[in-house]
Amino acid sequence: MSEPATYVTGSWSNLPLAVQRYCLRWTSIFDCAAVGMTSRDGYTAFKTVAMDRQEGCIKGFDLPLSPTLDMMRIEGAILSGSAVLDVLHPGCLTPGDLDIYIPRGGMPAIHAFLESWTDYLLLKSLRPSGDEHRNVYGPTNDTALAIRRISYYVLKASGSVLNVIETTSTTPTTAVFMFHSTFVMNYMTWDAIICAYPKFTSTQRGLANRWRQRESAAIRWCRRKYWMRGFVATTSAERKVDEPATMRISLTLQINATPDVIDPQLTWRLACRHDPCYSKVYRPSSGWVLGGNGDYIERTAASIST
Repeated sequence: MSEPATYVTGSWSNLPLAVQRYCLRWTSIFDCAAVGMTSRDGYTAFKTVAMDRQEGCIKGFDLPLSPTLDMMRIEGAILSGSAVLDVLHPGCLTPGDLDIYIPRGGMPAIHAFLESWTDYLLLKSLRPSGDEHRNVYGPTNDTALAIRRISYYVLKASGSVLNVIETTSTTPTTAVFMFHSTFVMNYMTWDAIICAYPKFTSTQRGLANRWRQRESAAIRWCRRKYWMRGFVATTSAERKVDEPATMRISLTLQINATPDVIDPQLTWRLACRHDPCYSKVYRPSSGWVLGGNGDYIERTAASIST
């Protein structure tokens, strides 16, 4: 007869840091943050996991860690898209490329960085009106209102793809809040992770962001892609980057460090209202993004067809 199982009880803080980090490896960043509130050791484990994920995101696309972080700090560049969502919610998707958003006029500096530090090759550089990238950033995608130029880079050895996106503003975060839904309204700076809707994102819920009565095929495809991954869109509201409801994680072990969020005064309002009683009924409304530097992008609601 086999011996009965025995269970060892004890607090989380009694576990070695290496064990804590292993346990948190596949945990959402939101649950990791909750662990960080339990003790000093829990806080260290949480921050260490967050920094590990930043490193994994950058190195996963064959970019050198320290030079890339220096470039992001100096040039004001940010990472966004599905790669950052994977940092927040690991395991819910596999990012196919990495989006790097840069301020207006920053393309030459990023190109010089990639030439000096990596083996990435430039495939093409296009304006948002080009048919070649219509399904991703083209004219039917509302994000294109905030985009000036996109350069596509590929690393032949691994097949890794970078999308370097020059925005129309000196604040690259403006484009993030023009995305089709809040699922991807997240970004990473050189020393911080920012999630605009942490409570929604932690439960794979989100808000639609649309102002047209009829959505383009590209936007429907993007939203369906996230729906297939378990994300569901609901309603909309006005928000600000530095308000308490926005999650901002400083990627340092220092307690109470102020994260660099690029533009803490950036304010936005989503451009869609969704009837909570009927999941397929949308009531388009005006939306906008206002940067702390005064850059303003507005999307006027389309008339409702009868």
